[in-house]
Amino acid sequence: MRKLKDYINQTKMSQTEVVVSALAEYLEDKDSTPLTHRILLLEKRVEALESRE
Repeated sequence: MRKLKDYINQTKMSQTEVVVSALAEYLEDKDSTPLTHRILLLEKRVEALESRE
């Protein structure tokens, strides 16, 4: 968590911007599915996992 906070301070980006940027960079290498669609799918998967608890 310290590394994340240091990076946020260094880049002057919000935590959300840093995380979304990292996800975009990671996911753009996978295939040609639009990033917004992949994030929507991830949100649905997280919601399903959280509802199991």
